Amino acid sequence: MLSNLQEIKSYTPPKLTRGKNNWYISFYAYNPETEKLQRKVIRLNHVKTNRLQYANELLKRLSNNLASGWNPFTESESNKAYKRLSEAVDHFIKISEKKLNEDSIRAATFKDYISYLRNFQRWMNEKGHGDIFIYKIDKKLITSFLEHIYIERNRTATRNNYLNYLSIFSSFLVVIADNSKL
Repeated sequence: MLSNLQEIKSYTPPKLTRGKNNWYISFYAYNPETEKLQRKVIRLNHVKTNRLQYANELLKRLSNNLASGWNPFTESESNKAYKRLSEAVDHFIKISEKKLNEDSIRAATFKDYISYLRNFQRWMNEKGHGDIFIYKIDKKLITSFLEHIYIERNRTATRNNYLNYLSIFSSFLVVIADNSKL
């Protein structure tokens, strides 16, 4: 089984296909949205002169980019957005422990964070969401969880505490999605 990072970096080497009227470069790369290798095709018919030279240079660039972790399906997203929730939770706990040790947060706050995180993860598993990529955590998902707290568990005040906590955790997720240290 591949690790999450290996899954995202999985690819097949790009290759040039030359037909009579149709030239293209194709390769497969891991698409985190579908969680499968997906074919990517770059058509070269628009290149009229030195098509072979252009294709060879593009093959080299694509090969180098793919080898260094570039992914055509995530190029506009940070690779950190393709970390799993469990990894983000572990990192959040590590950061919170450091803040606790530096007296930046109280022990009760730290305990609440752990409790809220575990309850959120438990609900995610119960609803079949499991250990999703953090980019899939959106307003709709959070609203469903808060409705679960408010309606199914009948916890009005607790819902507001979860709302505050999830705001902090969401801000943390945005920061790590833009940061290379997770």
